Amino acid sequence: MKKRMATGLLALLLSAAVTVPAVSTALPVMAAQTISLSWSVNAVETTVTMPGKAQTAFDTAMQSYTGEALTPLAYYSLQVVSGYNLCFLCRQGGANGQPAVLKQVEIYQNGNGSECTVSSVQDFDLMDYMDNYRVPLADAPAPGSSEIVSNPGRSALPEEAAAVYEQSLRLIDGVQYDPLAYLGKQQDGTDTNYAYLCYTSTVTQHPDVYIDVVIVQKNAEGKLSLKSTHSLLGKRTWHPAVNGLLNYTFEGDNQYTAGYAEGTLSLTAEEAGTYQLYWADDSNALDGYYPIGKLKLKAGETGTIHMGYHTAIPVGARRVIATTGSTFVADAYSVWNIPYDKRLSWDNTEKPLYTFNTFSDIHIDKGSLWYVNAEANLKQALKFSVNKDVDYIVVSGDVVTNDSGPDKEWDAYQKVLSRSDYVNPVWESDGNHDMRQSVSSGLKSFVKGSGTDGSDSGLSYFSMTEEKTGDLFIFMSLELSKSPQSSEEFSDKQLAWVTKLLEENASTRNVFLVQHAPVKGFGAGDRMSNPYYKGLLNTDYASNQKFKELLLKYPNIVFLSGHTHEDFVMNYNYDDANGTAAHMIHTPSLAGSTMPNSSDDGLERNGGKG
Repeated sequence: MKKRMATGLLALLLSAAVTVPAVSTALPVMAAQTISLSWSVNAVETTVTMPGKAQTAFDTAMQSYTGEALTPLAYYSLQVVSGYNLCFLCRQGGANGQPAVLKQVEIYQNGNGSECTVSSVQDFDLMDYMDNYRVPLADAPAPGSSEIVSNPGRSALPEEAAAVYEQSLRLIDGVQYDPLAYLGKQQDGTDTNYAYLCYTSTVTQHPDVYIDVVIVQKNAEGKLSLKSTHSLLGKRTWHPAVNGLLNYTFEGDNQYTAGYAEGTLSLTAEEAGTYQLYWADDSNALDGYYPIGKLKLKAGETGTIHMGYHTAIPVGARRVIATTGSTFVADAYSVWNIPYDKRLSWDNTEKPLYTFNTFSDIHIDKGSLWYVNAEANLKQALKFSVNKDVDYIVVSGDVVTNDSGPDKEWDAYQKVLSRSDYVNPVWESDGNHDMRQSVSSGLKSFVKGSGTDGSDSGLSYFSMTEEKTGDLFIFMSLELSKSPQSSEEFSDKQLAWVTKLLEENASTRNVFLVQHAPVKGFGAGDRMSNPYYKGLLNTDYASNQKFKELLLKYPNIVFLSGHTHEDFVMNYNYDDANGTAAHMIHTPSLAGSTMPNSSDDGLERNGGKG
C-alpha cells in the first residue's frame, strides 16, 4: 500500500510524463566577473528596472522609511485588497565590504496612490518565496478588482525570458539554476544579455544554498552561452541541521528526472545512536509514511541506504531528515534538501488519471493466534487511503489467516470495510492462507467474502477494467494448493485465460497482474540466492514455470505480489530482471512485516507493518 512505500513507491505515474530537459554540456560555466551594464552587479549595488507602478510605490515608501537603506532587486508579488500590497526582494547592507542580507519588503499603497508605506521588512524566506510569490513581472490591476497575484504556481518568467531559461539554465553540467526572479535584459552590441536572480544548487548533493545573479548571452545568430555568474550572498544554510552529515547521491538513467529516487543516502554520525530517515515537507515527516530506513551507527561511522531502481520520491517531499526521535524538521539531527527539479508534484492540470494503494497479507485473525493487530492495522490503512483519496485498493492475497474458520474472518473483514470512511472499490486476489484449512472450501469462502468475482462469475480468478483509462487489472488465484513451494498452483484453464488476456491487452494498455506468491530466485520479494522465505513459488512444477514465462514474455506489465512479509527496508520490493521481465513489485504484510533473523538464514517479525 502507498503508506508503506517508504522505499518502494513505483515511479509510474498514470498521467502525462514528467519530463526534464536533458543535461546540457554546451554552455561553459565561466568564473564570476565584473560586467558593465546598467544593472551591473557588484558587492555594493544592484539596480533593476521594475514596472512603473511598482517602482513609484517603492520610491515613495522609501522617502518615509527610517531603517537601513534597501536596494530593490526584484518586484515579485502584488495583492489587491482595499489598496495594494506589493512585495519586493531587496538587499540591505553590503557597503565597505560588509556582508549583505536579503530582505522581503512589503509596501502598502492605497487606492489612489497618495499613500505608500513600508508595512514590513523581514528576512527573505526562500522556501516561502518558492511556494507563494513567484509571479510574472507585471503592472498592477485596478484596486477593487478580484485579481490576486499570489501563489500563482510556477509560471514565473515572461515568455521570452522563460524560453531562454529552459534552453540554457535548466541544468548545466550538474549545476541547477532555479530562477527566483528575472531581473531584465539589455542589448550589448549585437548580443542580448538576460539577467536572472537564481537559487543555485547541485543535483547530487545539496547541503547549502547559493543566491546568484546569472547572466545569459544570446548572440545575433541566437546561440546561447552562460556569460557570467555573480554571487549575491555567497553560501547560505537553509536550516541549522543542513550540516552535510546527511547526503543523497542520485544514480541511474533517471538521476536528473523529477520524482526518481534511485541512489544512495549516506549519514555520518557525530554521536553513536540509532537514526531513522524520513521523507519530510518543510515542517515534519510526511504524514502516513514509515521511515525510509534505520541506521545504527557508532560515533564517526557512516552508514548508507540504497534506493532501488524505479523507486520514487513521494509527492510533497521537500527534504530527507535523519532523527533519533522527533519527526519535526526543526528537531532533526541532519536535513538534506531535495533539489527543486527532483521533487515530484502535480498541479490541477497534471493530476494522475487514477491512483490506487496496494495491500497484502492483511491476515484478519479472529482466533488471535498470530496477528492480534490485524484489524487495527487495516483500519489505519483504510484511513490513510481516505486521506490520499485513492480510487482503488488492490490486495495481493492472504486477506484472512484462516485459523479459526474463513467465514468468521471474512465477516470481520467486511465489517471493518463497511465501518470505515473508505467507499471506493477494493479488489482482492487470494493467498495461501485464504485456503489454509481446505483449498475447495477456502476458494468458495474467498469468492463469497471478497465479492469480487468480476468478469468470471464464480471463479476465484477474474479481471477488472479501470473505467477512466481502460487499464486492465488481472487477479490470479492459487487455486490448486496452499503450498506454492511444493506443488502446482495454476490450472490449465486459468493459464489459458490469463495468457489470452495478456496477448490481447499487454501491448495496448497498462496491465497490472496481481498474484500472491513471488517466484523463487526471480523478481521481487526476497533475495535471489538462498531466499529467506521457504514458501516461494517453485518453478520445478510446470504450471508455476509457465507463470514465470509470462512475466518474461510481457516485460511492460506490472506484477504485484505479497506472501513473504519482508519489510521494505530490505529493498526486495522491486525487480525487473535487468529490464528483461515484468515490473515486479512486492508489498510487505499489513499485519506485520518481517526482517532477517540473527543467523541471517530465516525471518522473524519485527513488529512493523508493511
